[in-house]
Order: sequence, then structure tokens, then C-alpha cells
Amino acid sequence: MAAGELTILINDPQSDQLSLKEHKQVAASENNKSIIYSTFGADPSNLYQSAGWTIGGDMSPYDQMIAMSFTPSSTTYLTKIKVAAGTLGGGEVIVAIHEDEAGLPGAQMKKFKADNLPAFGECCDVVKKSFQGVQVLAGKQYWVAVHAAGKNSTFQGGWHFGYSDKSTLAASSGNGWYQITGAAPAFSVLGD
Repeated sequence: MAAGELTILINDPQSDQLSLKEHKQVAASENNKSIIYSTFGADPSNLYQSAGWTIGGDMSPYDQMIAMSFTPSSTTYLTKIKVAAGTLGGGEVIVAIHEDEAGLPGAQMKKFKADNLPAFGECCDVVKKSFQGVQVLAGKQYWVAVHAAGKNSTFQGGWHFGYSDKSTLAASSGNGWYQITGAAPAFSVLGD
């Protein structure tokens, strides 16, 4: 793949058009956690779309990482994250929360490795992780990123599109982050 070239993984040949709903920050409660930001759909049987951004390791044909920004409306502590990432045949991904640096993902604040990923294209399993609180400030931009775990990774999979308008996204093939536009990937960050 050429530098700066993006790949979108389409699992459903019928989905040549995306029907994106208007995104709204949700102030709902889930297991005593407040949803700080979410691009998941409201219907539990239709949390995300069957198509998504390609995530691939540095030794795969799709060497690509994706990140999406979010801005909390209040200062809080993040304690849980969910992403709709899937695999095309096994492997692990890293899910990370980053600070913002000049409109791109900056320093990592928290990361975790996820394995036993669901098959890409199937709804509605999500990768989720609870952790000790990470403080985020009201009105400040942060990023959630998903990428293959480790060097020499042959991982191939994707991060499903959520139900949100186009948002501030970033991509990288290992040479630094750059801004892109497109459909928002499905994720939520929760806090106390």
C-alpha cells in the first residue's frame, strides 16, 4: 500500500452506501458508568455497521492504524473502553487512549492488548476493557486508536464503522499520524 493510501474494509457487498445517524454525546448510564462519548448505535442488535476501517500489521498487505478523536463535555475519569474491532483470522490488537498533539494522536495515556477478537463483520461483540481511572478534561480533545500488536505482525482485521457523522480521524502506517476524513469507527469511552 502506498504512503497516504487508506483502505476501507467492506464485509457486506450490499453496503455500498453508509447510512450514518447524527451523533449525539450520550449521558446515559451503563453498569454505573457514564458514557462519556460513543459512536455505537442505540439498538443492541445493531451496534455498528458491517463495514469498517482496515487495521493491519506492519507485515500484512494492509499496514494501517486508525484513531478517532473525542472531546469530553466534563472533566472526569475514564474507566472503561469498548471498540468494535474484529479479525480476519486471529491475532491481537492494541487499543490506546492518546492525548492530542496539534490535532493528531500524541502521548499514550493508557493502552491494552486485546486478543480473542470476534470475526470482522459479525455483530455485535465488542472488545472491552476496564481500568484504573485516567483523567480527561472538559473541552480537551483526546484520541482512541486501534493497531496491530507488536512488530512483524501479520494481523489483518478491521474496526467497524459506528453510527456517527464523519469525524476527526487519523491514520498511520508507522510513519507518523496524519488526518483523514471518513466514517467514524465504533467505540465508546465510559467513566465515573
